Amino acid sequence: MRKTGAAIVILIAGLVLTGCAGNESKGNPYAYTPTASPEPSKVDSTLAAKVKQACIDQVNTVAKNAARKIANVPPKFYKVTATSFRGDVEQVELPREKIVYEIEFTYTTTHDTGEVLTTTQICRVNKALDFVELRNTRG
Repeated sequence: MRKTGAAIVILIAGLVLTGCAGNESKGNPYAYTPTASPEPSKVDSTLAAKVKQACIDQVNTVAKNAARKIANVPPKFYKVTATSFRGDVEQVELPREKIVYEIEFTYTTTHDTGEVLTTTQICRVNKALDFVELRNTRG
């Protein structure tokens, strides 16, 4: 009886392991599988100029909107007084085959209090040039 019981346990364990392995071989179509994304590529000068202008327009829009009083938040009055870019505009492929353009962007703001702040961020613009995101740089 002991040999039969041990054989049944081994048989059940084998079936369980085989069943699990069978499910694994099918794979999960929703599972994230990291792939090596291609290296960023440079873009032509006309597109680079449009991307840079989109970055400048974004910080100017943020400065104008900061001067509005919204929901009891006092306005902040400042102007963008200088902008500069470091490196070349690069085309970057994001997950799900999204294409964006990125460049390191530095801008200086002068506040009505006289305070001057310089900020460096990554400016990311989508392929249609109608969405701009400013991201903190990793330091």
